[in-house]
Amino acid sequence: MEQEQIPFPQPKNGGPDNNNMKLVGINFAVFAGYCLILAVALKRGEWEFAAMVAAGIHGFICFVMAIVVKRWAWALAGLLLLIAGFSTCVVGLLGV
Repeated sequence: MEQEQIPFPQPKNGGPDNNNMKLVGINFAVFAGYCLILAVALKRGEWEFAAMVAAGIHGFICFVMAIVVKRWAWALAGLLLLIAGFSTCVVGLLGV
């Protein structure tokens, strides 16, 4: 006996999945922007620490937004910012 396949509707352009990834991408673009500004404005060793603090604040704001708007994409953006931001800055501080 064969089961009938139920087709899943394809998301339209700008569907919920696409919007979630845009939100994560925009947050990463903002992170890259303030890292570049800090790298130009501060000396080596200083900008890495400042970027790490800024990434922590940015990640915290993303988690607060996830609670306020009840959208998991904000929490995902905050988690990825913390992981990528802190690891990038720690490697910069260690001079690896």
